[in-house]
Amino acid sequence: MTKDRSALIEALVPHAAFAPSDPRGETPAALAQRLADSGYLFLRGLVDPSALTAVRADILELCARDGWLDPDAPRSQGVWSGMPFPDHQTYMRLYRDLIRLDSFNRLSATPGLIAALSAILGGPVFAHRRNIARISFPGNAAATTQPHQDHFYIRGTTETYTLWIPTSD
Repeated sequence: MTKDRSALIEALVPHAAFAPSDPRGETPAALAQRLADSGYLFLRGLVDPSALTAVRADILELCARDGWLDPDAPRSQGVWSGMPFPDHQTYMRLYRDLIRLDSFNRLSATPGLIAALSAILGGPVFAHRRNIARISFPGNAAATTQPHQDHFYIRGTTETYTLWIPTSD
């Protein structure tokens, strides 16, 4: 992405701090309305933190294997080694290994997520088996997925929702 394109996106795509929602303290109907009005819900605490820590550790293990992490920094910090951004073949090898991780694939079927979303959406939800990971490198805006681009990868209908689950702050 060029600097001009990046600046244009910054100007056109509204962004602000996410407004948190809490399915434990708000009615499903209120959350469904907020989702319809805002196009998103920012939910915390629906995934066990130890599951997120396990996914992060597994991903960082792959990153370390391929030289993406600074070997002198604690692995849990995920400090980039400074290596050049990997070529497509190298990146995709790690990516394919990542999307096969059991710890990664279990996240989408977390009982707390499924229960909350079923209540908010008013019926059973289907956790699609095609989970997508986003790995970004410092200063590599060209390879960063812009907001609201998941439909290209997932397809589906207007009733298809995606979840973004960070593995750390």
